[in-house]
Amino acid sequence: MKKGIGMGVFVAVLMALGVLEANAQRRIVPVVQPATLTAAERAYILQLREEEKLARDVYLTLAARWRAPIFSNIAKSESNHMAAVKNLIVRYGLPDPVVTDTVGVFTNPAFTDLYKQLVATGSVSIVNAYQVGVVIEELDIKDLIEALSVVQRADIRTVFTNLLNGSKSHLAAFASHL
Repeated sequence: MKKGIGMGVFVAVLMALGVLEANAQRRIVPVVQPATLTAAERAYILQLREEEKLARDVYLTLAARWRAPIFSNIAKSESNHMAAVKNLIVRYGLPDPVVTDTVGVFTNPAFTDLYKQLVATGSVSIVNAYQVGVVIEELDIKDLIEALSVVQRADIRTVFTNLLNGSKSHLAAFASHL
């Protein structure tokens, strides 16, 4: 009995310190040395972190403009995609290119330009907004297929495959509105 109470207190202390989290979906991610990654793996992880943010930010902006639930629903999914890639960044000790979570702000200026272009196009009409969703998801699918053709590490492949499946689902959802 004493042992059980002691373990409970130990777990409570660890949770209070943030070592363990009450949310079972979150896991402690072991850090692996960046040298274990190929240059392509590093590049794809960093690119996809901002690319998922681009999708989320565009969808949040279009959700505010059009009040169509598809945009806010898929934006939530894109936030999960961002978190999945962030876990890889933490695991491999990479610098996170998402230095601010402000909508429309990116480290890579190409993403800033693309964000502005996609929002401008999607703001013209709801049909254009759905077409922007299609364009974003097609871009994600293309980049993920390309990444999966060179990435060898099983954990990265698993994350990228899950992102690919999500993007295919998002593409079908946007296409169904056209």
